[in-house]
Amino acid sequence: MKKINLDQYFESRILKRGYNYYREGSVFNVKKIGDVYTAYVQGNSSYRVRVDLNKEPYDMECSCPYAEVDYCKHMAALLYYVKNNEEDISQGDKNDLKKQVKILLAGGEAQKIFAVVEHQVNRLCGRDGMITWNKGEYFVDIIFNATKQAELLLMEEDIFVLITKLYHLIATISMDGSNGEHGWSFTIVNKLTLKYISICKENFIKFENYIVEELEQHLLGDFSIEPIHTLDDYVKDRTTALLAIQCIERIENLIPKLEDFISYGFEEFIVKKVTWYYSYGNKGTAIKVANKHLKNDEMLTVLKEIYKQENNINGLLNIMEKKIDRCVWTVLEDNVNELIQLYVETGNEDRISCMLEKAIYREFSSELFLKLKKYYPKDDWNEYIVNLSNKLKKRSIYNYMVICKHERWFDNLMNEVEQHQDIRVLEQYAETLRENYHEKITQLYRYLILSIASYQHTRKGYVEVVDHLSCMSKFDVNESCILYEELLEKFKNRPAFIDELTYFKNIYL
Repeated sequence: MKKINLDQYFESRILKRGYNYYREGSVFNVKKIGDVYTAYVQGNSSYRVRVDLNKEPYDMECSCPYAEVDYCKHMAALLYYVKNNEEDISQGDKNDLKKQVKILLAGGEAQKIFAVVEHQVNRLCGRDGMITWNKGEYFVDIIFNATKQAELLLMEEDIFVLITKLYHLIATISMDGSNGEHGWSFTIVNKLTLKYISICKENFIKFENYIVEELEQHLLGDFSIEPIHTLDDYVKDRTTALLAIQCIERIENLIPKLEDFISYGFEEFIVKKVTWYYSYGNKGTAIKVANKHLKNDEMLTVLKEIYKQENNINGLLNIMEKKIDRCVWTVLEDNVNELIQLYVETGNEDRISCMLEKAIYREFSSELFLKLKKYYPKDDWNEYIVNLSNKLKKRSIYNYMVICKHERWFDNLMNEVEQHQDIRVLEQYAETLRENYHEKITQLYRYLILSIASYQHTRKGYVEVVDHLSCMSKFDVNESCILYEELLEKFKNRPAFIDELTYFKNIYL
């Protein structure tokens, strides 16, 4: 036998755990064909391990989740076993691995796999029948291991029964699930389902019927949508696309009977149906279906891309305008900029101002206002801006103040600042009003800072006063110095306040 060097493959902590598994007798059913060794290692579940010593580096596999990213302790345990028990390992034939799986699972029937799963899950549950947050990952391991074993039995008649039972177990198990264990588990079973339905059309139809029945009877509760995600990876060509579309359309017929949250969650699959139609040759149908579901924001995005590819300018403009009407404020300006560019490229500049006006009514910003001013007809602007400002003033005085700033309506702006008696508003517009209202701004600063200081009794409050005083110093350092002296005298019996004022003096004066 070749000399086995474990150190070059495993971290010390992994080696230690692997050795403990070996020493505790957790390695069993060890077989070899040449220098290829297979075994099962009992951890949280029984994991299938395979090591090929013919290759350099060693070719090692394990059915545990950790092995997907690195060499695991189960591999180390098998190598320790091989290193110390070479003479006791019996030779196997090429079909031996599948036989061993069937022996381990008491005959290899899918029902037996689920019996093992139930037993292991019951061991995880506490007295209240619940799996706590710190054991959720073990539940995922059990599901993962079961699906790996089931992959060897995909041709068994009752394998789909196992799949449905696993779905039901995940949906109904009492588990904390705060780390996403339910989602991981469904994803694992979906991968098994994908392999099953990819074998033949009959298997897909069986899956489709199950989905419809499950939704009708609400078998999976809040997780009813999860198995449908299998379709994401199932669609590979026109044939699979049409089958998936057929499944989605059957489910659509159930929507009036479904609970609202399920119907809402299902909307993403209607979007996918459109993409499948478009990608596999039914472009007209894709556009027709998409236009029936324009309340869905994601559908707008998909239809926008379709119109781009089809070079349908009018359709694209209409979709983009709908997005402006409905998009959230965080992406409003990006959509506006994109639509302006599209208007310019297609010779529709005359539609820009109307679009910007709608956008401003949805979510006012200084940037959008300046764009509107740029594109609105110059001859009509003065009359228009008066009407617009009056409308916006009723909705928000702050929007009106922005307009006053950009239109240089300084008298109106100063009047609003005085009425507000809000120091943050004052700080925002002090520089804008400096030239015409320097004295008024200084007096207002003084009045507001003294007012704020009078009701502060904590260091945090004193820091706030000093912050405002520092803003005043940028506007008029001499007046802020006078106010500093006044505060120093007025609050001389408050040591914390004096500390903060001293800090202000050292930095700003």
